[in-house]
Amino acid sequence: MTSLWADENHFAQIPYLDFESDRFLDRKSQNNDAKKHKNLTSLGSQYPRFNGEYGVQHPQTLDESYYDSLEDASLSDRNKDQVVYKWFSKYLVDKNDKPKLLMANQLWLWKLGDGTVITAFPDRWHDGPEHTVYEAIRQDIPNHVLKTSDMLIEYLMSACVTFPHISSNVRLGFDILDTFESWVGLLSCQEVTLFRDFRNFLKTSPKEERGSGATHLSITEEVGLTYELRDVVDELFILNRVCTTQKDLVKQHLQQRHKKRQGAQSGEQLKGETALEHVGRFIEHTERLEDKAKKVIENLDKLVQIKQAQSALHESRVATVEAERAHRLNNYIMLFTVVTVVFVSSSPKAPLIQNTQSTYTQNSSPDRQ
Repeated sequence: MTSLWADENHFAQIPYLDFESDRFLDRKSQNNDAKKHKNLTSLGSQYPRFNGEYGVQHPQTLDESYYDSLEDASLSDRNKDQVVYKWFSKYLVDKNDKPKLLMANQLWLWKLGDGTVITAFPDRWHDGPEHTVYEAIRQDIPNHVLKTSDMLIEYLMSACVTFPHISSNVRLGFDILDTFESWVGLLSCQEVTLFRDFRNFLKTSPKEERGSGATHLSITEEVGLTYELRDVVDELFILNRVCTTQKDLVKQHLQQRHKKRQGAQSGEQLKGETALEHVGRFIEHTERLEDKAKKVIENLDKLVQIKQAQSALHESRVATVEAERAHRLNNYIMLFTVVTVVFVSSSPKAPLIQNTQSTYTQNSSPDRQ
């Protein structure tokens, strides 16, 4: 993200959050005759993604906005593992709706001189009742008196910051972070369940423990849950990064306006100041959710350590039981051997053998000869 605030000429890349349907994931393989789809496909195939010097601005998912050096296959896997996408896939009530993807697009803005402002931003791939950034601005801007280009720029920044939180723009019925709150709550509930199952396992008798130890001491579920939570933390970090960039750009512009003392006489709160308050609350919310997710990860790590210690104890118990069993078996074998020897020595065959040996001795004596 770059920004250059000069007295006459401005350039800024203002990030904003948006949504796409899941058809965005298969956009390159779709066969759609719609003119809009053809134009987007043509632009994407003819021009590379903007690299700072050359290219066009492509729509980008939340992960793509940060992991821009990854291959398409890796990005596709990350997109399908997005929290918002998984949440919609799990809780979508209306089957006619499609799961949504959280996007992190940019509005590019140039100010040329004192009276010309040029903007550019990517279009959505799907058609729906939701407003795009352009539609939202076009419908709302007549309600404001924007006397200078700086006031217009401030309005556009504010529109980008608040855009995804207006229900008519995304048609969600809830805030973006509500999905993260719900998902972290779901994973936290699963963590409590794992602790409960392990507690119940510890209450079992040693005999029952030997039979179920391999199942209850497995850490497969903990590892999978930790992966899910680390993905949540990663996405919250990217969200925080986007909002922090918004906050910094708005601050820069407000500082420039205050130098010019514009808007001070009107007695009306500047749009940029309202946007700063809004993005500040959003950042605080992401940080709270991030702390909560990290706390659950710490708890899972403790549970894994306890399970590994219990597993070692379990293996020691099993080894002791097996050793005792082998010792008893040796005793049984020894007893069986002794009984067999005694039984053989006391059987009727024993005198016969003795008599035979006595007869042989008598016949072999010198007197007999």
